Amino acid sequence: MHLKALVDRNLIFVHQHETNGNMKSYSIHDLLRDLCVRKAREEKFLFAGRGAPDDLVRSTSCLRRVCYHGSFSIEDAHISTEQIRLARSFLSFNGIEESISPGISQLRLLRVLDILWTQFYEFPEEILQLVNLRYLALTVSQTLPSSISRRCNLQTLIVHNNLLAGGMLMRGILDMTQLRHIKFKGLGTYVEYHGEDKNCFVVLDKLPIPISEITDMLLKTLPNFEKLGIFCEGEVDGVRDLSRLHKLHTLKCISSMYRGNFLSNLIFPQSLKKLSLSYLRILDHHMNEIGTLPNLQTLKLICCDFKSGKWEAEDGGKSFSGKLDSRRQSFPKT
Repeated sequence: MHLKALVDRNLIFVHQHETNGNMKSYSIHDLLRDLCVRKAREEKFLFAGRGAPDDLVRSTSCLRRVCYHGSFSIEDAHISTEQIRLARSFLSFNGIEESISPGISQLRLLRVLDILWTQFYEFPEEILQLVNLRYLALTVSQTLPSSISRRCNLQTLIVHNNLLAGGMLMRGILDMTQLRHIKFKGLGTYVEYHGEDKNCFVVLDKLPIPISEITDMLLKTLPNFEKLGIFCEGEVDGVRDLSRLHKLHTLKCISSMYRGNFLSNLIFPQSLKKLSLSYLRILDHHMNEIGTLPNLQTLKLICCDFKSGKWEAEDGGKSFSGKLDSRRQSFPKT
């Protein structure tokens, strides 16, 4: 209610909507932003700086949460160890520098490190010393080191790869059982996954994970996943039981060509709230099974091939209003 009141007063603007019409993201009015930044600095809750690094030194004596725009490094600002030892969050929106400040390793209490706008050629080894890190976002051209798996407390990992050739993301990532959100963006990004008989590769890029790699071993390493994408490029061999992913609320299924047995070999978790199906052959019984998912709120259908043009739910099943065809549509659950 408070957020809606701010929207009604034009202090906050709706930037993006969900497919069901709900508000997804917002932007803030410049005047309100300036007020929030000034108040946060007065209460020493957050420092949001811009321009000369010296501004950082004059503004605060103890940094807990830092958000900085412009060229910035700890050494350039002459920040003492005393100032940074309690830092919990550090966000940098500088897209110029290509190296990380060595002083970042002194932030031993750091939990959030967002340096996505900084272009790194190699993974900064200093990050591996941040043992309390929960959230890491960065852009790197080369391979992520296997030692990243030592950050056992990491829950969110966002990596942008800025080379066309992409890079290899080591198998150790899938051993990080605390991970809840993984996002890799960039052409050719993949994970080296060692199976029982041979090496194979799991795509974690704009294309989701191939269904052939959805194995029991992989599912055991992803118990906390909330979002998952699956890609099918051939006939599916065997059933993939996703019901063990009890926290999964968003699932995307994509096929390179219309596959009749893709959905027949998937067991959906009851926790699903959003389901997106693309380039799939959908039979009537698939739709009825989807209609029984108790928590499903949004169904997105993109260029799918239907046996019939209507979805008529069986007794006891919940239905989506509307008529189904192969054009891009979204159906809010009713």
